[in-house]
Amino acid sequence: MDKQASDSHISMVEKNPRSFLLYTFGALVLGGILLVSMIEVDRVISGRGKTVLQEPRIVLRPSTKSLIKQIHVSVGDRVAKGAAVLTLDPTVSESELNKYLEKVDSYQEEIRRLDAVLKGENPPVEASESNSPHADMLAAELREFKFKIEKYREQEAGLREKAAELSSRLPMLKEQLKIASDIEKMWDDLVNKENYGSRLNWHKATQDRIKAQTQHSETSGELMKTRYELKKVIAEREGYAEEWRVKKMDSRIQAERNLREARQEAAKASFENSSVVLVAPEDAIVVEMSDTAVGTIVSPTDVLMKLIPAKTPSLVDVRVAATDISFISSGMPVDIKLDSAPFQKHGFLHGRLDSITYDSFDKDSESSKGNNKDIESNVSSVSTETEQFYLARIEITDNALKNLPEAFRLMPGMSVEADIKVGQRRLVEYLLFPVMRVVNEGMREP
Repeated sequence: MDKQASDSHISMVEKNPRSFLLYTFGALVLGGILLVSMIEVDRVISGRGKTVLQEPRIVLRPSTKSLIKQIHVSVGDRVAKGAAVLTLDPTVSESELNKYLEKVDSYQEEIRRLDAVLKGENPPVEASESNSPHADMLAAELREFKFKIEKYREQEAGLREKAAELSSRLPMLKEQLKIASDIEKMWDDLVNKENYGSRLNWHKATQDRIKAQTQHSETSGELMKTRYELKKVIAEREGYAEEWRVKKMDSRIQAERNLREARQEAAKASFENSSVVLVAPEDAIVVEMSDTAVGTIVSPTDVLMKLIPAKTPSLVDVRVAATDISFISSGMPVDIKLDSAPFQKHGFLHGRLDSITYDSFDKDSESSKGNNKDIESNVSSVSTETEQFYLARIEITDNALKNLPEAFRLMPGMSVEADIKVGQRRLVEYLLFPVMRVVNEGMREP
């Protein structure tokens, strides 16, 4: 049966070969159309740029006005962390440090003396010669203070003794007044009621009573006055002692404040003195140096040199044509091809689109030197055919390079081409879209 069908087919082809070729060609065309309609390919937006470091450049400046004594590196040198790159003359900073250290010692001794004086002790005699006048002054003030306090205490003792004497006399005077009053009453009864006795004696008894009453009143008043004077002297002594103590405490507080300021200045001067040798804060490469030479005076505002960290770049900055910007967004995968390592042999770096500038730039745009100065400077040397472009930053997520030379090292500044994968589309769209554009634009001609 199969043999008969095969023979029949061969017979038909031999009789009508044109029809067979036509059917075969039609089937191939139809199959091709179906194939290009079904096959999907990646949609890619390409941009040129170069590898960059995430860390900013390291800028070295002097901490104080200094004189350059020695330069240890030149542009392009690789320096290890802690390596000396430049030496300054420490003369000024050392003198400043010694001056503030002397102030620290002076204020510390002043505080120790004030503490001793506040305790009623003589200031320490081991004070340095430069501070001895202050110790002598405090000792004199302490002697004066003790002298006045002793005077107040002597007054207090005298007034207390006087008050005690007056207090002891009052009961006796009170008793005398009572006796004199009783005698006066007795004579009054005898003379005025019984008409007996001498009026002279009655008047004398009255006079004695008045005299006793006067003595009692005067002694009582003098006792009150003495007690008031005693309280006044005690208040004056305590007020004087408190005022003197407050003044010394104020002096101590001021000395502590001066000590803190002197310590801060000493720490600053110590830092400046230790900064006479500028060192690399981490492994880095010297990329820029000022035009200063040995013997030049520099100030803290002068940039002496710039370094870049000697690390593997983790970012790529590229330019994306303004016509392609509507297709890309943050988070899209990116294949990165190094110009120095052809991808056909060494593969790709894989990354992720991290950010895109909000506005576009052109080669002559002044805005590209504004907020995006860092990104612009990273890709300014990479040419682009489009006038308008956006700046995109790509984070390297995977290093899939292979078959690399032993000396190869991924460094900042390597030129790259980044393919941003924006999605997929069918192959037929690549064939039809150019035709549709020509037809659409061509029909507008007058």
